[in-house]
Amino acid sequence: MQKALDVVVKWAVKEGLNISSPHKTAVVPFTNRMKIEGLGPLILHGKELTMLDEVKYLGVTLDSKLNRNQHLQKIIRKAQTTFAVVRRICGKNAALDLIWCIGSIVG
Repeated sequence: MQKALDVVVKWAVKEGLNISSPHKTAVVPFTNRMKIEGLGPLILHGKELTMLDEVKYLGVTLDSKLNRNQHLQKIIRKAQTTFAVVRRICGKNAALDLIWCIGSIVG
């Protein structure tokens, strides 16, 4: 994998592109395998890249198994928090009226 990263870095330099510094770059190996062998530490500009199990990209949480459960759980928690805030501000019935209104617009 390090060889592939080196090829990408060489190509980027040749094309006049700059790859972000290592502290802004992370590695998420996308695979269905339980154990990843031979990946080893990846080095970019002399610094080891961080290995993560998930990453957020363009607002979507991607995990190493490409499972959408983490992303959906975050959306559900955000919706629950928003609903609780609306309920506290407007009262119980007003929050239900708001959901009914939004449901009729969307549906």
